[in-house]
Amino acid sequence: MKKYLVLLLVQFYFWQSWGQNVIIQNGSSLKTFNNVYIVLADAGLNNQGAADFSGSTLILRGASDVVLNSVSDLAVPSIVVDKPNAKVILGNHLHTSTSVNFLNGLLDLGGKNIYLSPTASIIGETETAHITGSTGGEVILTLNLNAPNNVNPGNLGAFITSFGDLGNVTIKRGHQLQSGNGLTAGINRYYDIQPTNNIGLKANLLLNYLDAELNALDETTLVLLESSNSGTSWQQKNASLGDTNTVAAQNLASLYRYTLGTTVNTPSPATTFDFYAKRTDANNVQLDWTSTREVNNYGFYIERRKETEPDFTSIGFVPSKAVNGNSTSPLSYTWIDANSFTGKTYYRLMQQGFDKQTTYSMIRMVTGKTKGNVKLTAFPIPAQGEFNVTIEGIDEGIVQLYDLSGRLIKQATVYNEQPVKMTNIPPGSYILTLASQPDVNLKIVVQ
Repeated sequence: MKKYLVLLLVQFYFWQSWGQNVIIQNGSSLKTFNNVYIVLADAGLNNQGAADFSGSTLILRGASDVVLNSVSDLAVPSIVVDKPNAKVILGNHLHTSTSVNFLNGLLDLGGKNIYLSPTASIIGETETAHITGSTGGEVILTLNLNAPNNVNPGNLGAFITSFGDLGNVTIKRGHQLQSGNGLTAGINRYYDIQPTNNIGLKANLLLNYLDAELNALDETTLVLLESSNSGTSWQQKNASLGDTNTVAAQNLASLYRYTLGTTVNTPSPATTFDFYAKRTDANNVQLDWTSTREVNNYGFYIERRKETEPDFTSIGFVPSKAVNGNSTSPLSYTWIDANSFTGKTYYRLMQQGFDKQTTYSMIRMVTGKTKGNVKLTAFPIPAQGEFNVTIEGIDEGIVQLYDLSGRLIKQATVYNEQPVKMTNIPPGSYILTLASQPDVNLKIVVQ
């Protein structure tokens, strides 16, 4: 039988309450056991002492708005929101190991975060019972995803499919309106997906949203927008709107921040479908890219970030090859960066039009100085379901295994002269390549 601890403006020797708050005073302590139910009926929480709710399910009931405050982050295995026509507001970050369960009403992040454990989830969100957060805050979850197939971590509404190993993935869902270059108006929901392995994913993504989050926008005019720089600028992605408040995108090379919105109906200054970075020797990195078309394009700024630096900086500019910035034919560009940094270096392009409109390319990474010619080896070949991979000539790289249709099957991080095993490979023919140097590749036969 469940035990209930009902707090309705009650008073204990270590608690004091008045108005709509239950106060645990400084110097007082509280510890719960055996999943006791703590019910706050039209009462908020102000923990000024040492409250340990690790053995609790916290239930918020009633018809008035309440705030959960604490001297430090509040950790509760489960929380239930049952507030018809009212809301619970977070005054501190909330950590939960099991669930945030909605029966009625809203939970306003209030600029704070909800941290879910890898197995925790959001349950029961509807148009009238869900998470909001117009002033900021996010629901955050980190877990490992190896070749996920339509996985919806934390029931946050982001269904992810990828044939490769994404490594540790941090997924954030926020409800603050996004802004930035390329975004005219957006809905009250965004997703930020940050995989450790974020190159050549060929991932599929399906995102949910609510009608209550449409921000008075016409649902039929919405497009999916992606930002690779945390919302500074946005690019429209090819996607399809579903009939049940979903949007789906396929074959994404990398995963970043996404929202639905409207954008000014002006063409992008350029469309880049190929951008590569490779270290040619210990002192130089070569960047190559191709634009499919250019409209009113001024040129490309080269931006670089070393792993020891906090952000990207511009290191050069390449003007458009197109006459007056306009071309309907593919144009190719090359840039050599004098870079002898021995750690990881990240590159991206910022395309700028004559009207100052900008878009960003995908991000590419190169590793430290080479030790000679790069060599990629796989053994034993032909393989019987698994084989070993080694590289020589660079400190670190990402090897990717593609089938002959171009689908990414596996990827792994490898280090100089240290074998890495690729397992569970179905019979067939494959291409094994080094992500930073696509010209370094092998044909693999698995029997």
